[in-house]
Amino acid sequence: MLPVVTFTQAVLTCALLVLYFNGSYVGLEMHTNIVNIVALATFALLSCLVRCSHTASWFVCPAITAISFYYFAWVDYDGTNVSIYYTMIVGITVSFFILIVFNEVWLISTAVYTPLLAFYMWKTGKDMVGNENQELVIRCVFCVFLYAIVAYKIESLNKRAFLGN
Repeated sequence: MLPVVTFTQAVLTCALLVLYFNGSYVGLEMHTNIVNIVALATFALLSCLVRCSHTASWFVCPAITAISFYYFAWVDYDGTNVSIYYTMIVGITVSFFILIVFNEVWLISTAVYTPLLAFYMWKTGKDMVGNENQELVIRCVFCVFLYAIVAYKIESLNKRAFLGN
């Protein structure tokens, strides 16, 4: 799967670079192109390393989760209530999909997901309800708890299936 993700990231990066330098895409900023190039390099490196060492596969899910949160929290975010609800639902759904497909080590995946979700929840909470830090903590703990349970269960099921038990 990782070569497919790398190829898709390469196509996205090239397309956005062409649009940026042509001036066709007005809302695109240079830091998005830099993030895309870094993500492409990371995925390419992980694609090579996974062939040499199984340990490198531990970082595939966290890397893909991080790039997806970048798009939901910065690129697609506009602060309107409709956009916040949409990106929150899609972002959390995509995060769980990535977790199910790419999870290798539940603890690393959860450790990366937690600060990304906390930042996104803080950003959306600030725009929607002001500075409700107690509500933010409760929302984050609930979502991270569910994510960690699913990550642990997926990892254990994958390892059990791999070992043939």
